[in-house]
Amino acid sequence: MKRALVVFFSLFSLCIPVFASATGTPPQWFGSTTTEVFVGNSMNVDVTVTDIDEDELTITTDLPGNAEYDYFNGRFIWTPIEAGVFVARFTANDGTNESTHELQITIHEVEEENTLPEWFGPENASTTLGELLEFDITFTDADGDDLVITMILMFGLQTFLRSIIRLNLSVSTRQPPPPQPCSTSTMWRRLILMAMRSYSHCRLRPAA
Repeated sequence: MKRALVVFFSLFSLCIPVFASATGTPPQWFGSTTTEVFVGNSMNVDVTVTDIDEDELTITTDLPGNAEYDYFNGRFIWTPIEAGVFVARFTANDGTNESTHELQITIHEVEEENTLPEWFGPENASTTLGELLEFDITFTDADGDDLVITMILMFGLQTFLRSIIRLNLSVSTRQPPPPQPCSTSTMWRRLILMAMRSYSHCRLRPAA
């Protein structure tokens, strides 16, 4: 009788079921982690999320500027208006687990095409000894950049040729400001005026 009781309990223990607790699988994001674009250009980046357990997901975002996230199509949409480095964050929660995806966005400045400076004035000028030579020269730059004006005096063989030169010289960005007169006395034969930047030289245009 004692042996039969032991066998009974052994058989009973084999029938006890073992249950494993299931915690579920976190949502999984798919998409780029970095992207680049120029200021003013629209961007459309695929950022999607799935849940292997098919749980209902709650999605929240932390986006830069006026960016938008299309939940249904999984698209991040943005037209940046300033340069810099920004981060867009996307979070999905299935009620039990949560996962986050980050997209780092580098926005570059648009390099504008440089416009050469222009100057307006006579190509040649002449006078007689002792008489005043006066003419106007105007420099402009459509980009509004600061200009460096350099004046080079070329001497001729007539070393005794002396004259008084008065230049009305003005520099402007869009519209020429009132002329700023200056005076100099020197031996001269030909006067060359040059507007320079570090990578541009002026175009010659005779005065009207």
